[in-house]
Amino acid sequence: MTDLSATEVLDEILFEHLDGQIAGATVLQHVPQDLGGTIVVIGAVESNPGGGKGEDDEQISLTIGVLFDGEERRPITVIQARLKRLLHDVTLEGHGWSFRIFQLSASASLAPDDENDAGEGYLGLSQFSIDASRA
Repeated sequence: MTDLSATEVLDEILFEHLDGQIAGATVLQHVPQDLGGTIVVIGAVESNPGGGKGEDDEQISLTIGVLFDGEERRPITVIQARLKRLLHDVTLEGHGWSFRIFQLSASASLAPDDENDAGEGYLGLSQFSIDASRA
């Protein structure tokens, strides 16, 4: 058994699972200072106990963001479809944890601009529900 938490392990194995699997995009675990090109960011993670007292099971909510600096929405929706194929109804395992992943939703909208909230480019958000248990 590992001392790593479910969310620590999930972050690591999601990156390993997605890195290099999304054509035309870079997969990152943190948003860089200078955004360039199309990036996929393993974003917000919220974890809640999923089992009874003394059990390690967790229910995890995950958001994966896609940032695209362009004038049309299609590249975002193509990447979101790829994310769904890679993650929906999939089980990933690592470091003594098992993660059953389900996509809940996906949205794409104009990315906000610091100056006037009507930026250039698009932001896509894909929401996932994950059942984490000790393998």
